[in-house]
Amino acid sequence: MNLYLKRGLQALVLGSWLALNAGCGGGSSDGKEEDEIAIVQQDNTQDDSQLEDVVSEINENSETDVTEEDIMSYDEWKAEMLKFEKDDGTQIYHNDNILNEAYSLDIMPEWVEEVMRFKDSNGATIYSSDHEINDAKIWDIEPEFIEDIIRFKDEADNIIYSSASSINSAKVAEIDLDWIEDMVSFIDDKDEVIYDSGSRLNCAYVDGINPEWVDGMLQFRNSKGQIIYGDYTSLFGAKERDITPEWIAGLTDDGSPLFENDWYFNGFKDMGGNGEWVRDMRSLFDSEGNRIYEDSFFLFYAKKKDITPEWVDEIMQFKDNKSNPIYRTARGINDLKELEITNDWIMSITSIENDNGNIIYNNGECLNKAFSLGISAEWIYDIMQFRDKWGNTIYQVQEFINTAKENDVDADWLESILQFIDDKGNVIYSGAPYINIAKRLGVEADWMEEILAFKNNDEEILFSHKVDINWAKRAGMDYEDVYGMMNLGIENAAKMTKYFILEMTDESDFYTEDTIKPNALVILPTSDHNGAFYADPSYNDVNDLLGYNTRGFLNKIKEDYDARVVVVENENELYSSIKDSENLDLLVLGAHGTQEDMSFEWEHAHELEIEKYKLDFGDDEIGDYLSMLNSDAVIFLNSCSTGKGREHENNLANFIKLKSGGRKVISSDEDLNLIVINKTYPLDADTFIGNDILTYIPSKDVIWYE
Repeated sequence: MNLYLKRGLQALVLGSWLALNAGCGGGSSDGKEEDEIAIVQQDNTQDDSQLEDVVSEINENSETDVTEEDIMSYDEWKAEMLKFEKDDGTQIYHNDNILNEAYSLDIMPEWVEEVMRFKDSNGATIYSSDHEINDAKIWDIEPEFIEDIIRFKDEADNIIYSSASSINSAKVAEIDLDWIEDMVSFIDDKDEVIYDSGSRLNCAYVDGINPEWVDGMLQFRNSKGQIIYGDYTSLFGAKERDITPEWIAGLTDDGSPLFENDWYFNGFKDMGGNGEWVRDMRSLFDSEGNRIYEDSFFLFYAKKKDITPEWVDEIMQFKDNKSNPIYRTARGINDLKELEITNDWIMSITSIENDNGNIIYNNGECLNKAFSLGISAEWIYDIMQFRDKWGNTIYQVQEFINTAKENDVDADWLESILQFIDDKGNVIYSGAPYINIAKRLGVEADWMEEILAFKNNDEEILFSHKVDINWAKRAGMDYEDVYGMMNLGIENAAKMTKYFILEMTDESDFYTEDTIKPNALVILPTSDHNGAFYADPSYNDVNDLLGYNTRGFLNKIKEDYDARVVVVENENELYSSIKDSENLDLLVLGAHGTQEDMSFEWEHAHELEIEKYKLDFGDDEIGDYLSMLNSDAVIFLNSCSTGKGREHENNLANFIKLKSGGRKVISSDEDLNLIVINKTYPLDADTFIGNDILTYIPSKDVIWYE
């Protein structure tokens, strides 16, 4: 009879016999399956005649030839099997059902002993589970096979097939050992074996991955030199999508990888991407000969949006007055597709011209934004009816029109704001950017009417400039605030708003009490075109992102100095401020800077090029005033780029150093966005842009290049 069948019946007979002697009913008449019959400890005192009766009954009912000797040998077999222990000393065969299965499989103790002699890289027994040992027998695994497969190791000399389950699975899959040897030869960018575990190798084999395919895939590297498909998960994803080295190479003319990583390649394959589509898309150029889809990032998303070369060619028929395509960038074209903009809408917007007869919206990306903002041709015509004092249409630039829509500008509001005129009869608000800012800040006609009621001693409107009005609104000033500042004798609107932002609203804020502290003079500019100096009044003293803002910086200085703060408009006011101060140990010059100058009033200094509104190389007289400082005073140039070129070029920091009689000068060699005070007295500070230190302190030996 079949050996396994005989073994199974033997176990069944033994179970029936033991059950009978335990008083649990006879034989197998209860209908339980073979693997459900528990093997219990045999009582050696049982009557042999009972065993004989059971054997006879079983053989008669099942037509088998099980003998009493077969059953009696079970005791000896079981005793040997129960001796096997795990590394922690616990019994391997602790479950009677699994032990019964082992008996059925004809598992011999000698074979188990051979299988258990194999250790992993940590010295742990590989086969230490009853299930795994039984499975090994089911799949006819011999010690020789285990010995062969555990010889494969990774770069750290660790056994790759280090678990019984992976070895069993390898046998089930009938993996060729030569295939394993080829696969474990592949390494990643870190010189580590890619397929470094038995389970990964088994999966790769089942998935049909062959060494030749892997070798081909590993040839592709991105612009950083990294293998694109350099790990087993990415290779699995590629195989799952039927990606081949030939497909990747065919996406470009020169065979170089089109994308930087596997995610893009996999996604491109999922979308049905192929070399023909890529070549057609990359054959599209703008009027200047620039390839539109040069960047593979935009190419990928073009495919994702189901963009075709034919559709792009159709879109590029929309042209400006110079016959240049309005949609000439990949980003603009992709966004156009996503927004589902109709040709009729494009035609309605691109039919609008500026005062020179040119199409206003001549940029596809601006058009897309206009569409997303809900701009219509009718709304544009509404706001284009307003003109400045020269008769020019105020809104005729696409970016400014979009910003107007973002800020909810409409014709009614424009009409209410543009009614206000200055002392010369000119409309105060001219220029779309300033008007957009006014709307964003919440400027309304009734508030303007109150602010414009104030006049200086010459009976001129105090707030006659749009910039000053916007700053007043930004600062949160109202009628009472302006009235209070005028009572302090401040009749310059630009200075008034800055002092208000600095919370200098009381007479005591302008007159510093002379104490035992050293004296400091802090100069700040009247204009601040980019907001570098005057933080929002709602901020805390120290700006969380940029470090010390203007008020935080001042408060820190005031801890150790009797500090006087003066907002100046020109160099003469600077000189007067120094002259009116005594025993200065610190001079902080705050202004918008370049390598060659510092501007206190940007518009006059740079746009109108009036020299007195800035400090530059021609102001030799500054030396007379710097000599009034204490001999060991520190001069801090709170300004961008005044130390650019450092000691190798002429710059304002070196100029001040030479004119100051050798006093310490602290500056920044690039545009800064952070000041860190290391020590307040004597001042020691560093300037930064991000994490990069920009501090430049001219030496006493600095020279001037003629």
